[in-house]
Amino acid sequence: MYCPRCERSIKKDDLERLNEELKLKFQRDSLERGECPVCGTRLIDLTKRKVAQ
Repeated sequence: MYCPRCERSIKKDDLERLNEELKLKFQRDSLERGECPVCGTRLIDLTKRKVAQ
């Protein structure tokens, strides 16, 4: 998952663990909704991106 505004990525393998940490520490469920926990921008799933031909 990638945030175009922050220019940072989150490994899909870490999403569940990070989501639980955010919920426990900060009561935020932004990762569940597909949003960046820092800026709120919609995250992009890079595995589903279209390849230009």
